[in-house]
Amino acid sequence: MRRITTTIQLSFLLVFTVLTFSAVPVAHAESDEDAEIEAQIQSQRQREKLLKLKNTITDLQGTLDRDRSKYGKLRTQLRHAEKAIGGLIRQIDIVDRKLVQQKKRMKGLQSERQTLLTDLARQRRVLAGQIRTAYAMGRQEYMKLLLNQQDPSVMGRTLVYYDYLNRARTAKISAIDESVVKLEKLEVRITEQTARLKRTRAEQLAQKKKLEKSRVNRARVLVKLDKKIRTREEKLQIYRADAKQLETLMEGLRDALADVPANAGQRKAFKSQRGRLRLPVRGKITA
Repeated sequence: MRRITTTIQLSFLLVFTVLTFSAVPVAHAESDEDAEIEAQIQSQRQREKLLKLKNTITDLQGTLDRDRSKYGKLRTQLRHAEKAIGGLIRQIDIVDRKLVQQKKRMKGLQSERQTLLTDLARQRRVLAGQIRTAYAMGRQEYMKLLLNQQDPSVMGRTLVYYDYLNRARTAKISAIDESVVKLEKLEVRITEQTARLKRTRAEQLAQKKKLEKSRVNRARVLVKLDKKIRTREEKLQIYRADAKQLETLMEGLRDALADVPANAGQRKAFKSQRGRLRLPVRGKITA
């Protein structure tokens, strides 16, 4: 940039020289001609530099446009990643709440099953006691019957009563057994559901981790790309300013060359015309 600015300053100096020499008398014709030639050479050089600078600006603008497009796409991808991460966080939160509910439900079922098992053991003990009692009473009533101490109808009613109690107790034990089986099956289903929820949560966490890593990488690339874009925008501004100065210089050179007389190159220096010029007036030359 400093080199281009220095060249522009020198070129402006050359324009000033051309304008100065174009207004000087014939005695400076040779210098005038040299200045004109130098101005033409300089003008050609500046045209070449301007063309090269414009090509550089075009290339840089293309690169900048591609960088901006890439930056926009990355920003869009980053927003999508952040949105996906937010969705996964919400899903993980839902799964966590379900796991808590399943844990509470399992705890309740286990407590209920334990209560039923305790009741089942008690009912079985009672039934066993009833059976032993009925058996003992049956033998006692039978002995009384043999000894003619008991009415057979009374013994029959007693045995029927105990049979009823035993059947009722047995039915209750069967109901408790069925409840326990149902609870155990329900516990198995809850265990399977909990396992699926845990697998889902693990998959969601892995996906979230992957998305977060991708988001961090994209954010890092965005920072670097943003820095490149800013640097190239600054360069582009400088190049455009230099191009504008060169265009101004070219206009100055064209104006300067247009002001140079057409016969400037044909005029001769005063010293080279000695002895060839006409006298300003007629008459004899005296010593």
